[in-house]
Amino acid sequence: MSDVKITLPVAGMTCTNCAMNIERAVTKLNGVAQAQVNFAAEQAAISFDPARLKVKDVIAEIQGSGFSVPTNKTEFAVTGMT
Repeated sequence: MSDVKITLPVAGMTCTNCAMNIERAVTKLNGVAQAQVNFAAEQAAISFDPARLKVKDVIAEIQGSGFSVPTNKTEFAVTGMT
């Protein structure tokens, strides 16, 4: 199965180091192919294997890093699902 790409809103970042910390944490998850966090846009773009990882696991990792993912306010984008 091909990777799924999601874009999530991320709140609580105060600097670019916050974005790098999120990237490092999410990249360590089993099934994540790539993670890019944009501090200025307050978004995380993540590519992962949906057979090995769920969106809720990615959100939980971001939240566990001390940031919030306001999915109730903003719909997140999912691409690559067949």
